[in-house]
Amino acid sequence: MKTLVIITAMIALLVSACLAQETPAAEQEPQVAEQVMPIVKAIMGEITKLDVASTTSGTLEVTDPNGAIVGIKVDAETKIYDASLFAVGISNLKEKDNVKISYKELPDGINKAQSINIVK
Repeated sequence: MKTLVIITAMIALLVSACLAQETPAAEQEPQVAEQVMPIVKAIMGEITKLDVASTTSGTLEVTDPNGAIVGIKVDAETKIYDASLFAVGISNLKEKDNVKISYKELPDGINKAQSINIVK
């Protein structure tokens, strides 16, 4: 009888230990990295530096009226408009042009232009 009680107690301990274990890492829900949404900003100012890399891309610096300088990346997705609101290319931009730029501040620190309007 004692042997039966001891065996039953041991089985109960083993079963409770098995049930108390955490789910193995391979079976756990994968952790989804929190996505950081880019911040959309705008700046009005003068182009103080322009570097055209191709017919659709380049970089520029814009200085606002307070003297703040913002570096902007331009790519094929950037919409560029002249003062009459006609679509133009990056080759139409020139240093000293007054512009209004809508851009995304990306998590990696790059400011990517969405649209550039040349202002007269």
